[in-house]
Amino acid sequence: MRALGLLATCGALLVAGCGGGDGGSKKKPATTAASETAPDRGDFKLTSQPPSADNKDAAALLDATEVVKGLVDGMNSAVALPHNVAVRIQNADEGPYYDPSTRTLVVGYPFVNLVAQTFNDADPKITDEDLASKTSNVIAFVLLHEMGHALVDQLELPITGREEDSVDNLATVMTAGVLEEGGIALDSAEFFSYLQQDPRTLKASDFWDEHSLDAQRANTMACLVFGSDEKQFAALAEYIPEDRRVRCADEWKQAFDSWDQLLTPYIKD
Repeated sequence: MRALGLLATCGALLVAGCGGGDGGSKKKPATTAASETAPDRGDFKLTSQPPSADNKDAAALLDATEVVKGLVDGMNSAVALPHNVAVRIQNADEGPYYDPSTRTLVVGYPFVNLVAQTFNDADPKITDEDLASKTSNVIAFVLLHEMGHALVDQLELPITGREEDSVDNLATVMTAGVLEEGGIALDSAEFFSYLQQDPRTLKASDFWDEHSLDAQRANTMACLVFGSDEKQFAALAEYIPEDRRVRCADEWKQAFDSWDQLLTPYIKD
């Protein structure tokens, strides 16, 4: 599979062998040296609070999978940043979010617990192994989403449309080919589909949120994954209405090529 320049060092991402897809253009991956176009003066800097009693399981999962450390190390080896960005894992029930005013990305242990509980509620018979895998996959996706916000801010990337949708696309593009079943992206789509509340309970204010509705986010992820390789992900076809399904490959190409072009000047050799 063709990888984004940013993913050329995916071996450093300890998330299960990260990869791109070949649904984009067939040009070679970008190899522009970041030193020629973008000074590398910053890194993502990871710190973790010791977990409270309620958060020990969440901390153990993050430690065992090294999902956060792997993505931080991978980004630092791949992309040139003008400033350091703090990545803070904390006990407080805050985040995930990126704060541009402090250049800080926050993930709370309680969010890890929420993800695990959501999958467990949906399937009480889920095995411990599958629960850990799905939970770490969602954490990887959400962390990449928030890193996308940091990249937009720090690199002053032009974004047309809603930034939340754009960084969802980035996280999907970066993870669509991960694992044979599309693990990270599709587990994340499954998670967001579980979060979607009954449409009958939606209020007018819900439609003012900067995020798309959870079901829309899940459906767009699935469409992009399908569009990245319609043969590999043929099983998704039955879930995607035909009038959307026929556009998924073009949507994938647009998302892939757009992020490839935006990030190329900042990719390290």
